[in-house]
Amino acid sequence: MTIMPAFLKKLVALPDWLLFAVVAAVAGTLDVWLLIGWREISPQNLSWLSGDPAQYEVGWEFLRHEKVWTFPLTWITRLNYPLGASASNMDFIPLVGVPLRFFASLLPIDFQYLGLYAIACYCLQAFFGLKLVSLFSKNDRVVTYLGGAFFLLSPILTERLYGHFPHSTHWILLACIYYYFRFSPTKSLPQYLSPFVILGMIAAAVTPYIALMADILGMAAILRARLEAGRRPPAVLPAASVAQSASERIRQWLNGSYLLWAGIILACTFLSLMMFGFVVPGQSQFAGDGYTVFSMNILSPINPNGGGLLFKALPVVGIQGYEGYNYLGIGILLLLLIAVARDPRSVGELWSVATRPLILTSILLTLLAVSLKVTIANHVLFTIPAPRFVYNLLSAFRSSGRFFWPVHYLLILGAIVGIVSTVPSRFARHLLLASALLLQYFDLLPLRNGVAAAARKPHINELVSRDWSELSKQHRHLVILPALQCDADLNPGGYAVWPRFARLIARNGMTLNSVYLGRVPAQTNMLDCKEMPQRLFRDGMQSDTAYVLSDAYTAIAASLPHLSHYCRRVDGFNLCTHDPVRAHESQQLIDSILPYYELGTQLRSEDPTPKSLLLENFDDAPGWGKWTSGRTAAIYLRFRQPVPHDMRLEMEFTNVLLTARHKQQRAFVSVNGRPIGELDFHVNGANASRDLEFPGSLIRNGGVTSIRFDLPDAAAPNDLGINTDSRLLALYLHRLAIVPAKQYPVRDY
Repeated sequence: MTIMPAFLKKLVALPDWLLFAVVAAVAGTLDVWLLIGWREISPQNLSWLSGDPAQYEVGWEFLRHEKVWTFPLTWITRLNYPLGASASNMDFIPLVGVPLRFFASLLPIDFQYLGLYAIACYCLQAFFGLKLVSLFSKNDRVVTYLGGAFFLLSPILTERLYGHFPHSTHWILLACIYYYFRFSPTKSLPQYLSPFVILGMIAAAVTPYIALMADILGMAAILRARLEAGRRPPAVLPAASVAQSASERIRQWLNGSYLLWAGIILACTFLSLMMFGFVVPGQSQFAGDGYTVFSMNILSPINPNGGGLLFKALPVVGIQGYEGYNYLGIGILLLLLIAVARDPRSVGELWSVATRPLILTSILLTLLAVSLKVTIANHVLFTIPAPRFVYNLLSAFRSSGRFFWPVHYLLILGAIVGIVSTVPSRFARHLLLASALLLQYFDLLPLRNGVAAAARKPHINELVSRDWSELSKQHRHLVILPALQCDADLNPGGYAVWPRFARLIARNGMTLNSVYLGRVPAQTNMLDCKEMPQRLFRDGMQSDTAYVLSDAYTAIAASLPHLSHYCRRVDGFNLCTHDPVRAHESQQLIDSILPYYELGTQLRSEDPTPKSLLLENFDDAPGWGKWTSGRTAAIYLRFRQPVPHDMRLEMEFTNVLLTARHKQQRAFVSVNGRPIGELDFHVNGANASRDLEFPGSLIRNGGVTSIRFDLPDAAAPNDLGINTDSRLLALYLHRLAIVPAKQYPVRDY
């Protein structure tokens, strides 16, 4: 006898749960390795981190360097300074990060756990997939392993490895479905429902999305227990007596109160959310931008997005293709069709007591996923009106398309159970499931190849100068303006470079104002987007603070009197550090950023922007016009000499965003914070040109002058049904010039 058959014989003889664990560990690890490779799995490799994964790692970086434990356990004081923030608002996976903090001093300096967490999730996904299918496989191990593989190859799970590691925790949903079907009349309520309490608390230590889904499945289990109890004769309970112990009364209560168990599940989940910093009283911002944008399209279950064997990618509204992705795969769709065709009556049997709660739950979750804006392909069918408080409540879970995930897994389970129930021949069942699994794998190859290609994408470190590593020698704080949370487009480096700055600050014991949070509190917006810039322009730079500023902010701040910071270009960024000796050299940077403006110099959209004009929130590329983008736009310039006379701002517009639905655009114009007039545009009006006169005394001699446009009526073309552009647009500027008020206007027409 050879060694291999003996080994296989011992392996097959293992108890089912242990054999499932072994198979799941091997299959889950192998699948993750094939998808993202050792590069992302290696704990000491940070070179691949970008986008959301980089945000997660920064949360861990700051938490591991916190010196004092606080409540919540994830609170960090040196990021979003001086307000602080919860690292959970950066999706750093508290379930892993908080325990690892105890060992932070023992871990390598470069350490990330995202790849290992993905392996753990995939292994548990395979394990609970096997356990779930085993409940319906009629002791057929081939069916169990083939069916379990469908859950491991789930498209919605694979897609999460594009970077959303916390949301790879789908095994909790499978575990909830598994324990739902573990109901038995002989089990007490605590025995049946306790797993949902534990799973809800675990999910709340990862992400509120999966926590809510787990709790909804827990409510379905409570409803099933109640319906099942209604089919049995009522139990005869002993009469309460004074002598009855308190523990006995509590036990009776726990065994008979369904509302109590609903409260226990929800309360334990909420306490876990608070403990791990997802809910912080007085600090949390629940409503999020993007609700209805990240929703599920009605055709999502048959839309492969990137293409498949049979179905081609279907157009969707906006950017539904990622968070709204819920493709089932051709293999599962085929199995569902076969099962229903062989026994159409089985659909009606789903309304049985055992599965009725899951049907109701699936309807609820599908409605949540679709959101108040119901879409099919690239068409909006209708929008459901809702009171503001309802809209804000729903927008707390802005990526609503995720709520279809439990329904997705129930459909996979239904396809497998349907084949087991309707195909009597074991050989035919095996052949059907194996063929469907093969089809499923090849159908998902474009998705899997896309994930693998993204995992191999190179990323560079933009901060290579020694100046960065030496910041902490003289400074306690780094201030980046505009802060990322205020304007990602104007922020120096944007989302791509922010993690580099943040990791540098975390490791050097400094503080950072700029932050990348899932939800930005109103206090943060007020401080970083309004008060901090005003303080900088009013009081100048602080001696204990280094600054990384946009061109406009640098030109303004470095032009202030009594400058004590040395501002220069470092790795393409404007860095200002406290250095009174070299502060005068900052003038070189100002001159390179914004040369002096000569009266009459014109900004023309078809030509490159003059170097003496610095545009903010205008299109960059030459064309028929330059759209304003957002609710504010600004132009910065410097005058060499005092301006003794009144000036005129001449403007011509190629277009203004006006439609029959959006009939007015207003622009409130100010110079250096002083209002100089309002521009008013109407449908079918004379909108081609506008002039505004203002006193020359408003212009700062030698300093930076700002011309600001406040645009309260800016709108997104996709909201107006024009096209798919989601930017907030208002004015399409063709020409602008500043001339003496007495000069005769110059027009192109």
